[in-house]
Amino acid sequence: MKSENQTGAVEFLLLGLSDDPELQPILFGLFLSMYLVTVLGNLLIILAICSNSHLCTPMYFFLSKLSFTDV
Repeated sequence: MKSENQTGAVEFLLLGLSDDPELQPILFGLFLSMYLVTVLGNLLIILAICSNSHLCTPMYFFLSKLSFTDV
């Protein structure tokens, strides 16, 4: 027995987080800071693994590849 999706939705609506003009810069700053911390943390992991010769095990190799993919 084969069942198919029978929903009639053909579009969806993306809403912003806030329509309040005073809250938008605060939310922008919050999300920008979270993004920058994530990117800088991943770059720091890559830099630490590449600069230290003791971190040449497969675990650190895959960790650096995962950090690079996340960036």
